Amino acid sequence: MADYQIVLGWLSVIIGLASYVPYFRDIFAGTTKPHPFSWFVWTLITGITFFAQVTAGGGLGAWATGATMVANFAVVLLALRRGERGITKIDWACFVGALAGILVWALTKNPLAAVLIVTVVDALAFAPTVRKAYEKPRSETLSLFVWGVVKYALAIPALAIFNFTTVLFPASVIVLNVLFVGVVLIRRRQVSA
Repeated sequence: MADYQIVLGWLSVIIGLASYVPYFRDIFAGTTKPHPFSWFVWTLITGITFFAQVTAGGGLGAWATGATMVANFAVVLLALRRGERGITKIDWACFVGALAGILVWALTKNPLAAVLIVTVVDALAFAPTVRKAYEKPRSETLSLFVWGVVKYALAIPALAIFNFTTVLFPASVIVLNVLFVGVVLIRRRQVSA
């Protein structure tokens, strides 16, 4: 592993964890209301992806995903008391999809199969949060999603091995976060107008 990969890997972990500080602050202030089911599914997804990346030789670049898993679980715990309610059929479908990723990996011994499944499920798990943010565009702390883009933009080149198993999920998160931030900013302007 090159020196720059070590630096980028640690930066991605530090930025990733620090990006949650404003989110936690806003949860406690009551201005952000996370959807607990989305965050629980994201905890499962980042956990599966982290272990798949490590198994596939991702090295230090995978640790941003591991740190994200821990931070996501902290959001779940807070969301149970301070978050939005309303679990829908799509929420349950996303949960089942995340579990399917675990099952497929266990049956096939192929971490890429799990990453493919959970990457699709991750996009679907975003639906409840997108729906909530569309209706209440000020209910999300956008800095978390912006810094998520930076975190994974640093984590990808920090990966020890580049393959679909190690790169697909973080690349997908970058795209999803950029789209989410764009939708929320547009909705904030529309609601303010």
